[in-house]
Amino acid sequence: MDMKPNVAAGLAFFFTLLSGIIFLVMEKKNQFVRGWAKQGVMLGAIALAFNIVIRILLAILPVGLWGIVGLLSMIVSLGFLVLWILGLINAFQGKEYDVPIIGALAKQYLANFLS
Repeated sequence: MDMKPNVAAGLAFFFTLLSGIIFLVMEKKNQFVRGWAKQGVMLGAIALAFNIVIRILLAILPVGLWGIVGLLSMIVSLGFLVLWILGLINAFQGKEYDVPIIGALAKQYLANFLS
C-alpha cells in the first residue's frame, strides 16, 4: 500500500473488524500492518460476539436480572474501549505491541488468515 506503515496499521485497527479485513485483503507484504489488522479483526469479532450474547441474555432472562447483565456489559465494554485505545496509540506510533489477550488470540487463530 502507498502509505506509511504506522498510518496503515492505525487505520487497520481503527474500525476493528471491517478495516482489519480490508487491510488483510489489500496488504500482502507488510507483516507489521497485517499484525495490527489481525488484532483489529480479533477485537472486533470478540466484541461483536459479546454483544450478541448480551442481547440474547436480555431476551431470555427475567427483567429482574437485566440490571446485572447491563452492569456486566458496561464493564466489559469499558474493557474493550481501553484495549482499543491502547491498540490505536501503539499502532499509530509504529510500535510492535500485542494488545492484551487479543494479540495472543489473533496470533493463534489468524496466523494464516488471507496470507
